Amino acid sequence: RVRYNELNSERKAIVIQKRVRGYQSAKAYSMKKTSAITIQCALRCYRAKTELKSLQAHAKDLSAVADERDVLRNETLSLRQALEEAKENARREAEKAAAAVAASAQAQKAADSKLEAEVEQLRQQTTELRAELDKAQAETETISSQLAD
Repeated sequence: RVRYNELNSERKAIVIQKRVRGYQSAKAYSMKKTSAITIQCALRCYRAKTELKSLQAHAKDLSAVADERDVLRNETLSLRQALEEAKENARREAEKAAAAVAASAQAQKAADSKLEAEVEQLRQQTTELRAELDKAQAETETISSQLAD
């Protein structure tokens, strides 16, 4: 019986020790886990604050905005100059085309006038030739009538 009590007390002591060690291990694990989470949270907060400051500084950086504005102004000016040059070229081409059309029209008028003069001259020649023909026919008739008599 004594031996049994000793073994039983040893077994109970072992169970108590086991439970105490388990409790201590769980408590240590919980503390380590809480510490790790706290450190991670602090690191994430630090990174977020750093990024926020960076974004705020970038947003407040008026010189970057001014530089971008200047670049856009220069681009606008160059595009306006290119547009003005294109308009000027188009105007010149239109003037050249108008001059060519006017010259062509004048040449056509001159050709028309020349042809009209030739037509008028041919009409006069035709009239003169008809008159000569009529005169010749009249003479022929007179000669025929004289011969017939």
